Amino acid sequence: MWKGWMALSLTAVLAGSPFARAGAADQATPRGVDVTGRLGLGLSSSEAPLGVRYFWNRRSGMEAAVGFRSIDGPPGRRTDIVLDGAYLHALAPGEHVNFFLSPGVRFRSVDLGGEVTTTVRLGAALDVEVFLTDRFAVGARSGLFFETASPAGSAADRVDFGTTTGKWAAAGFHFYLDKGSAGL
Repeated sequence: MWKGWMALSLTAVLAGSPFARAGAADQATPRGVDVTGRLGLGLSSSEAPLGVRYFWNRRSGMEAAVGFRSIDGPPGRRTDIVLDGAYLHALAPGEHVNFFLSPGVRFRSVDLGGEVTTTVRLGAALDVEVFLTDRFAVGARSGLFFETASPAGSAADRVDFGTTTGKWAAAGFHFYLDKGSAGL
């Protein structure tokens, strides 16, 4: 778990370094702070990679993501569907960096030859997003989760608790469209 926090901290330090800063002419207009009314498309997590972010003001937004896969193999076809949703609250918007607290929920359904396992995960994470340009940001996330699963063929539910990313922070990216270009 400490490696995940180290990766998150390193990302934050590098974001404030001279390497991440724009030229003197760009210093007058901060990047990555105000994404109000902008839609961000990108990679959110490895389980639900197709993600969308939208911010209705400087501090509040939402993220939704979906993931799916279908694999043929023994004992038959396996189909996974993952839906992710999170509220994003900017704790410390910066010049090129936004820090978020992101409580969220994940729903997963795994169908293995007609036997379905359903999982619901509640979690909260610290999320950092570093803007490399006005439109493109990379990010990392690490946090805690509580998960309950109803395994197929079992009378007892399974309950888990842990870190959201294991040993390392989850990484992703978002490309933000111009305000109003998505018809929002």
